[in-house]
Amino acid sequence: MYFPYLREKQEELLSVRDGGFLSDLTIPIFEPITLSDTNQTRMEHAIQNGRRFAIIVNSAHGKPQPPRPNEAAHVVHALPPDRVLPALEIRPGTRIAQIAWFVGEFLDRRCLVVHRNHQYTSTELIQQLEPLGESVIHVTIDGGVPEEVVRQLPAQARVLLRGGFKHQPTNADYQEQSHFDDLLYTFQNRGFDGFGDFTTVRDQFQAGGGAAHTIALHLTEVAGGRILANHFISHPPHIRGNNRRKYLEAVERLVEYVSERPGFDTVGVAGFRDSWETRSNPGFGKPKRWSIQHHFEIIERELSRRGETPIM
Repeated sequence: MYFPYLREKQEELLSVRDGGFLSDLTIPIFEPITLSDTNQTRMEHAIQNGRRFAIIVNSAHGKPQPPRPNEAAHVVHALPPDRVLPALEIRPGTRIAQIAWFVGEFLDRRCLVVHRNHQYTSTELIQQLEPLGESVIHVTIDGGVPEEVVRQLPAQARVLLRGGFKHQPTNADYQEQSHFDDLLYTFQNRGFDGFGDFTTVRDQFQAGGGAAHTIALHLTEVAGGRILANHFISHPPHIRGNNRRKYLEAVERLVEYVSERPGFDTVGVAGFRDSWETRSNPGFGKPKRWSIQHHFEIIERELSRRGETPIM
């Protein structure tokens, strides 16, 4: 199964809400940023469209501040328990009292726990999480917590999550292609039941973006037992202004590339194609959404091709 980690921002939510190709093989994990009424409505519509996802109740980021855990818990309780998993992210600074609160709050729910760079031992975690039984999905962010710690925890499933997108200091620094990851093909050999990533967005919260000197569009691609990332950038000079021209330069390169290769008949690529055919500039949001949706869809296809089935 696939567990992508997303921030609760407009385009990330819309990529899930409008992802009609998504099955129960994909369970996005959302870190709430605002929990605005608009975003809660988007979550409700995503559920109506058949989506399942997890909501982290102890966010580390927000605009301007992270939502309080009790606010996030209220939202989780208001959503169908068969479609939404309460999630706790255990990170440096997460206190035992916070873990105990989460366990008490969601004792009757199937839960998900994200392990990020914390120092707790398996003995300490077993003691705190024991009331939740073996229905917990444990998600380990690769390189932060020793795998053996999580392997000793009672679990319904264990998931390895790793960022594959190689962010560059500026858009002009991207090469045409880079290695994304091979975790889709190796997670089972490492003893995990599922895997995840941060899609085509880096694992770093940004409240908003600045002016673009260069526009870069990103599309992942399955190739030879690994995933590659293709980067399509606008032409020099890399200066501010004229975003329509820069976008059309980048999307022209993208359309030329995908037209010559199989595997790009996805919802996300269709969005890019439409914008090129109409010579329109969709702004910065929609290309991000299309990129994420394309990434979702190619992973869903690979999991289905291999006969993977949902673990819950």
